Amino acid sequence: MDDPPSPELAAEFEELLGVLKRSRGFYFTGYKRASLMRRVRHRMAEVGDTTFPQYVDRLELHAEEFTALFDTVLINVTSFFRDAPAWEQQRNGQRRRAAQHRSQLTLGSFRKMQHDEHGRRKVGRQPC
Repeated sequence: MDDPPSPELAAEFEELLGVLKRSRGFYFTGYKRASLMRRVRHRMAEVGDTTFPQYVDRLELHAEEFTALFDTVLINVTSFFRDAPAWEQQRNGQRRRAAQHRSQLTLGSFRKMQHDEHGRRKVGRQPC
């Protein structure tokens, strides 16, 4: 587990988040700070920045960096929907569960809901 950041580092990181909030209107309030910091640091390493103020400067000079940062930070759920193997695995799992369920059914296990003359529910067997 990561050690908590120093107060100075935490303040620099919060300033970076403030820049994202002010310039792009993006709030990271629901994100765990440790995970968010790890993802931002990953992006910083990709571009060669070593401090949060240095990366803030990059964001202010290169608007396209916001997109790259958001792609790194945000979980890209649409990629799952374009992932054919993931969909195939999901489909096969559903078929397997349906087959297991069908094998447990018998004609006598089907019941239908009926109501008596007073509107109360009663359970009866369906005619075969």
